[in-house]
Amino acid sequence: MLLMLSVAALLTCRAESWKEVELYDPMVIVWTLLGVIGMLLNNATMTLPVAG
Repeated sequence: MLLMLSVAALLTCRAESWKEVELYDPMVIVWTLLGVIGMLLNNATMTLPVAG
């Protein structure tokens, strides 16, 4: 998925019209939101060392 995002970023840099760039923005927003959700789930479920 990260490789696909990198290729899409490269293609949008070379794009000549806004129509070609329109699909990239929602993809980056979704990728960022999924990353945030994943990090929050990881922090909520990770086991902490027990001081004892």
